[in-house]
Amino acid sequence: MRPVRLQRRLVLAAGLLLGAQMVSAGEPPPSVVAVHYLVPGHSPERIEAALTNPLEKTLAKLPRVSEIWSNTGEGFVVVDIHFEGGATQHDDETVERHVEKLTFAPDIVITSRTTVLAPRSQ
Repeated sequence: MRPVRLQRRLVLAAGLLLGAQMVSAGEPPPSVVAVHYLVPGHSPERIEAALTNPLEKTLAKLPRVSEIWSNTGEGFVVVDIHFEGGATQHDDETVERHVEKLTFAPDIVITSRTTVLAPRSQ
């Protein structure tokens, strides 16, 4: 077995064990709904003004949202939406429905958008 594979398996096993311990303790595993946008050809400042800020304002109105963390860079936006008690599949579906309806400035061409239930980034 190659060392890299062994290391990945150990990390995966440790993660599964930690998750199992958290569930057995009655606590949901920490999770967020992550939304990623690819928006090539614009500066971070333009993307933040035209996409990130309106997105955050919309998401902040959703039930149980406790915090929104975003990172806007050259051609991308990553937003983590934290929910009280951890995000659920229902929260992911709610976020997806809301971001589908958003429209942005005509010069903002989104080439990719994903919405996923993800582990909380530390």
